[in-house]
Amino acid sequence: MPGFSYEFQNKRRDLSAVMNTINEGQPAFIRLFKQGEKATNPKVEWFNDKLSARTLTVSANNSGTLTIASSAVPVVGMIIQPEGKPDVFVVTTVTSSTSIAVALAGNNGGALTAATAPTGKYKVISAPIVEGSTRGEDNLHLAGTDYNYTQIWRKEAELTRTAIQTSVIGLENTLIRQVEVQMNILSRELNFAALYGQRVQGTGATYNTRGQAGGLYFFGTQTGGLSINANGAVLDDFIINDGSQAIGEKGGRANIILCSPGQARIIGSSVAGAVTYRQNDRVIGNYVDTVTNTITGTAMTIIADDAVQPGDVWVLDDAAFSLRWLQPVYDWDPGDKAFDGVRRSILGEGTFEFKNILSRACRIYGLADATAALASLKQGKKVYVTNYDEQEQA
Repeated sequence: MPGFSYEFQNKRRDLSAVMNTINEGQPAFIRLFKQGEKATNPKVEWFNDKLSARTLTVSANNSGTLTIASSAVPVVGMIIQPEGKPDVFVVTTVTSSTSIAVALAGNNGGALTAATAPTGKYKVISAPIVEGSTRGEDNLHLAGTDYNYTQIWRKEAELTRTAIQTSVIGLENTLIRQVEVQMNILSRELNFAALYGQRVQGTGATYNTRGQAGGLYFFGTQTGGLSINANGAVLDDFIINDGSQAIGEKGGRANIILCSPGQARIIGSSVAGAVTYRQNDRVIGNYVDTVTNTITGTAMTIIADDAVQPGDVWVLDDAAFSLRWLQPVYDWDPGDKAFDGVRRSILGEGTFEFKNILSRACRIYGLADATAALASLKQGKKVYVTNYDEQEQA
């Protein structure tokens, strides 16, 4: 527009750092996505490590040859113990990913033999590493790759000629503000896609089927994923710990609780008097910021995201998530001479990485309605809150 200019006119700006800052500040799932490696293809692949599981599941025993779940990581010399028994066994042979031979290492007051070793869950007591080991001889193996597709996001920040000609103090700030508004909208759209997106490959000469990035519900509910049916129970610390334990047994470290605001309030009420928690100084009410996990003793951050299904809670290990850009978010002047005003176009193409998601996410579903559950929990409950400053000083 003749006679009008602004600070970043005709400049292409990389807004990746701004986008990351906005995402990190959101009270939503998207805040967990750290910036990962640059994507080099619309199909983005990543390695999944086979995490060092702390349990094995034995489904059959044939004279000391055990059939185990293929997701386990057996190595020769591993000491395992059947749940509820003092006896321990040593892995003598690894025939395949689903078959191992064991010998009795010690009864410890029990009476089992290799032939009578029971089916069910076994604890991994130790997994020795050979001297001078190399990659592949330890108990951490590559389990293969997974992938997601990139998706294009575009926004337009614009001011009409009328808005420009109207006397407004700080016109430059007005345009910057419009860009900021669009970036916040983009962050919310990224959050919805990170939760519910479906993995779709772009196909056709003109991409009639457009590439879309899969989200948590797509990856986390695949065959082999961790899940717990609450069967209508009210969310409490025991259910959360069940999810944490499931992740821990797979080798992950549960440190995030993702839920709706209603379920977050239930957590705040149900742990009162049982677990000391820190109240988030940015909100008022029964919301909590961090709860101490009674199994692991670690602090679990609660993200109350209103996009999460009200009957669901996800227990997560935040090491699973990263945001990978094929084309980092940037803005520029599109040069549309027909437009009656000024415009900044915002464009980016990227996808979400869910590394080892089947071991680092546990979906708890079928929970009681939050409103009804909260009403019952409010009956005579006293809330114990640790002051943030006192806790830090202590």
